[in-house]
Amino acid sequence: MRIEQLSLALRARNAWEAFDLGIALARQTGLPLFAGFALPYVAFAVLVNLALWGQPTLAAIAVWWFKPVFDRIALHVLAQAVFGTVPNVRATLRGLRAVPRSGLFAALTLERFDFARSFHLPVAQLEGQTGRAGRARRRLLDRRTRSHAVWLTVVVIHFVYVLILGFDGLLRLLAPEGVQFGFDLADLFGGQDAGDNGLLAQYLFSAALLAAECILEPLYVAAGFTLYLSRRTSLEGWDLEIAFRRLAARHGAGGAATLALLLALCTGLAVPDAAQAANAPEVAQASAAPGASADKAAIEQILKSPDFREYEEITSWKRKGQPPEDKPDLPRPNADFDFLAKLARVLAELMRILAWVAAIFIAGWLVYQISQRLGWFRGVFKGERAWRPEVMFGMDLRPESLPADIAAAARERLRASDLRGALSLLYRGALAGLVHERNLALRAGDTEGDCVRRVGATAPAAMATYFARLVEAWALLAYARRSPEPALVERLVGEWEQHFGGRTDAAKAAP
Repeated sequence: MRIEQLSLALRARNAWEAFDLGIALARQTGLPLFAGFALPYVAFAVLVNLALWGQPTLAAIAVWWFKPVFDRIALHVLAQAVFGTVPNVRATLRGLRAVPRSGLFAALTLERFDFARSFHLPVAQLEGQTGRAGRARRRLLDRRTRSHAVWLTVVVIHFVYVLILGFDGLLRLLAPEGVQFGFDLADLFGGQDAGDNGLLAQYLFSAALLAAECILEPLYVAAGFTLYLSRRTSLEGWDLEIAFRRLAARHGAGGAATLALLLALCTGLAVPDAAQAANAPEVAQASAAPGASADKAAIEQILKSPDFREYEEITSWKRKGQPPEDKPDLPRPNADFDFLAKLARVLAELMRILAWVAAIFIAGWLVYQISQRLGWFRGVFKGERAWRPEVMFGMDLRPESLPADIAAAARERLRASDLRGALSLLYRGALAGLVHERNLALRAGDTEGDCVRRVGATAPAAMATYFARLVEAWALLAYARRSPEPALVERLVGEWEQHFGGRTDAAKAAP
């Protein structure tokens, strides 16, 4: 690597500074980076969705799986940008064949779930090291740095889902009252069985995921790349080498010998003597120049100072309670310290128990929340609820306020061309059946959309789909003043008995 041509300022940086440098590099590169990544990625996503039409969740998984292929395009642009040459979007798209493909198979198989993949990508793509050599190289780079690369991946994953949830919230905010427009976790795995609404929710989720990836993935690759450059700078002393080269350039011919000595000393090699220097034309010529031996003596004197002493930190495992080998045994503590030690052990045990209780409680709460969303244990618990709403949306939900045969009554109103009366009766009967027979948990402030979501989370899929169609027809009539087709209302009347029965509880209880 021609490090003297890098446009970045090479110096010792911690991981967080390296990440900041990556974000700055991505912002400076701008459109060539983001468009160069997004255009091929979006085109690939469209092709995959067309090939897997009707299965958007499977298509989204396939697009996500092949994302490392397009990460290489972003790194290809960044690798040129750090040398001051930023290709435009057209040049990037025309030069896709020039993007290195070494290690691509491993990146899509065994290394697909590597949480440090943005940090490891330059090893395969820029250094061309794969297989055993690549693994050895990555192990060297990972020392004291891998954890930061892993945290980078974790943070970016969370930001992806923040953008997805923000997109979902925007859709729900703009949707009309009573119309469900967005996506829920339960909708993403329903496939075609979830109906048109479930399929639309999956495509909306895929679009939100694709948009979030196009925004964040170039930043992720740039942060991993600058972390890689920072790690190589600390390992190989790039900043020192550049400073030495500038020093040699200022001192002319004598500086060549100085540079050779400095590089040899900083890399742990022996300082070349006069005979060895004579074997190399450049060093032989430099050694004849005045001041070369003085430079060597000055360098050796500087390296003997405490600032250049080398320290090595070694971590090892020892059995608990075993005294260190290089320290004498400590005297046994007195009774007061024995009591404090016992108290500390008791408190530690108590904290451990509390931690386990908290973990079990959190796990149980998560299982409960997921079961409520996905409808697990549906129908297992039949406990009665203490409160049932009698009025919702201005509608009387008491069973005795409804006719004995709701479907027949709605059909009579339909014959009289009273579409609003027929839909109102079906809607009231459905809500009454859900509240009084299926113990649907409703709140006083729930909207029609909330009712649809609660029914979808607890009722059978066919009933939930029918109820969503019924609410949609009622909302269009009641709020948008748009009369539905009589044929649609007739179908809703005909299917009502299949899901909610033809008679109310009050009529069933009558002799």
